[in-house]
Formats: sequence, C-alpha cells, structure tokens
Amino acid sequence: HNPQQSIKNPPHIVAVLMESFANNALALDSKDCDLLGSFRAHFESGKIPHKNQRDFTFSAFLSAQNGTVASFAELFFNSPSATISVSSVKNRKIALTPFDIYKKAGYEVIFITSGNRSWHNLGDYIITQGADKVFDKSELIRLYPQSAEFESDYGVPDEYAFKLALEVLQNATKPTFIAILTISNHPPYGLPSHFTAPKCDIEPLREYFNNDNTAKNREAMNAFAYSSNAFGDFVGAIKADSRLKDLTIIAGSGDHKLRDLKASQNLALEHSVPLYMYIPPRYTGDFKGFAFERDKLGSHKDIFPTLYALSLNNYDFLTLGGRNLFDSNADSRYNFAINGALWIDEFGIYPNSAKIGYAYTLQNGEFVMSGESVALSQEKADFMERYNALNRAQINYRVRDK
Repeated sequence: HNPQQSIKNPPHIVAVLMESFANNALALDSKDCDLLGSFRAHFESGKIPHKNQRDFTFSAFLSAQNGTVASFAELFFNSPSATISVSSVKNRKIALTPFDIYKKAGYEVIFITSGNRSWHNLGDYIITQGADKVFDKSELIRLYPQSAEFESDYGVPDEYAFKLALEVLQNATKPTFIAILTISNHPPYGLPSHFTAPKCDIEPLREYFNNDNTAKNREAMNAFAYSSNAFGDFVGAIKADSRLKDLTIIAGSGDHKLRDLKASQNLALEHSVPLYMYIPPRYTGDFKGFAFERDKLGSHKDIFPTLYALSLNNYDFLTLGGRNLFDSNADSRYNFAINGALWIDEFGIYPNSAKIGYAYTLQNGEFVMSGESVALSQEKADFMERYNALNRAQINYRVRDK
C-alpha cells in the first residue's frame, strides 16, 4: 500500500540500463570534450533543485555490480546470481520482479534491447517473468530497415530502441512499463554515419586511457557521446509530446564503469554511475514528504522502490535496503549504497576485502576521497556478511519448487 499519495493517473514507466554510462567517463566531460550531447540540458537541469522540477540527477550513486548482466540481474530480477537466466531455473517464474509487479498492477510490460535477445537468454527469461513483448535487434531491423546498415557485433544503434519505445508509448492504450538495455557504448563501436560526434580534444586526456591509441580512444569517447545523445533525444521527445510529458516517468542509469579508462584511485568513482530521472510534477506535487537532495547516497537497490512509490497505489515489493530516494521520512538505516566490490555509508567507503574504510566527501554530488582511513567496526563487517547471506537466501527461496 502507498500511504504517501493517491495516484489517479498511473504513469508510463521507462527504466533504462545504459551500457558503460559511468561517472569515471563523465569526470572527463568538459567544454573541450562533450560527452553528453542532447542529454546535457536534461542531465544538468537535474543537478540543481528548482521550482517545478522535472529532471533529477543523482551522482553519488553506485551500480549494483560491475558487469552488464550482473547489474541487470540485480536490478530487474532482484538476483545476486548473474547467471539465473541461463541456469537450471531459467524456465521458472519468480515473484516480485519489476516485470511481475507492474504486470499485476495492470501494466503492459515490454523489454527492448538494441542487442540480441538470446544474450544470456534474457529475451525468453523476461517473457517467463511476465513481459508481454520483447523486442531486440532483429525486430528493430524489421521495423527500421535502415538500422541494419549500422549493425555491429552486438546489435544496432541505440537510437532505434528509443525510437520504438517512443512509438510504443505514443500508441499505448493502458499504462506501460518498458525496460530498455542499450549496447552502443560497447566495443567494437559501430556508430551510424549520420551521427556527428561532439567536439572532444583527446590529447589532454591521454593519461586517463588504458592505451595510447588516439583513434581508438576517440572512438570510445564518440560512442559514449552517441549513447548519451540517443537517450537525450528520447527524453526530449517525451518532453515535447503534449500527452506523454505529463504521463511518463523515466529512470536511466549505467551498468558499470567505462573500461577504456584506467582504474581510478578513487574507489567510489570506479563503481559509480549516475541515476537520471524525469518525473512530471503531478507525481511529486501531492507526494507527502517529497524532497530532492542532490547529495543523496544511493545505488541500484533504490531505483525500483522509488519508481513503485511514484507510480503505484497498492503493491508488494522486495528490496534489501532499497528506499524511495525522494522520501524525506525514509528509514535512515537504508542510507547506504552497495556494489559487488564495496559499500558506502555516510561515514566511509568499505571495499569488500579491506579491514578498514576510507573517508570521503561529496562535492557537487560527487564522491571525493579525502585520503584518510576510517575504522571498519565489527558491527559493520557483520552487517555486510549478513546482507550478502540474506541476498543469497532470498533468491534461493524465490526460485524453490512451489
């Protein structure tokens, strides 16, 4: 049950997991290297609290894991097992996934990827979890034959996945939940010839890359900019649609760091991805206790608890410490971020294998390490051990024979 508001017009929900959309790359974004393209206006607007706000950007945020399928499984299946979709239980429906929750709430449930539905058996597995339709690169090529010209080893350009999502929403006759997985920001990069990459001066950034191949590094930056721009065009199209702009909530985050860049000494930055949300005022104005804090600490565990609270009146959901990021009354014990390699609370950053933590500050919503260590108490160490054990236990319980 949602006691914080009564939702009279259920919104469409679009949840996007973007390939390599990460803060280690965005740390290089500048006027001399534009990595955001058309997404910039929306992304930057979300960083500054203002009246009648629709854009919301969280940068003190972690991906669930450090690989695409692992983060996808945590986010969309509540599963710590990255291989659940190809395991011995691949044909078994499990309760309380986002697909299941929105389907039971009366939504049309759709999965779109610019990649291949057979990758990790995601297409079939998502249908098993309750989705009504799955669209992958084959369907996108059928619908938009021009996309075949730019097909890469992994799929077709992301813009066609977003084009389909927009058309689905424009033709929707009931509330619709769309999950999107992008692939264009994955090597080998294959960008459409009609995309003009924004200016990016690579030479001053040479020290940040894994290699000295200027052409290859430029390709990586262009792919990042293309993927950001495709998402930005989609957000802009929703905002420009007189009906959808007030009836659609969007959440977009990254799956892991950009691997073309060297490992950072900033442990949080190594695993940090932004969360961008577009939320029409009708879903925030009547929300009791609604507040946006740019420096709010969060991770993938918090995305769907936030979306459920904004979009559903009555629902049961599963989370391990996730909370509505906009709820000023949320339990303070949930104020932590967790990734497969580390976890962060307000006092420090704690790598899994370390016996100590590391102090940090938040500057403009971003993690900055201070260089000082902080104690890792036995209580905190025990908490993380129990957390991981409970996460394993819940997925084992959910996939058991009924």
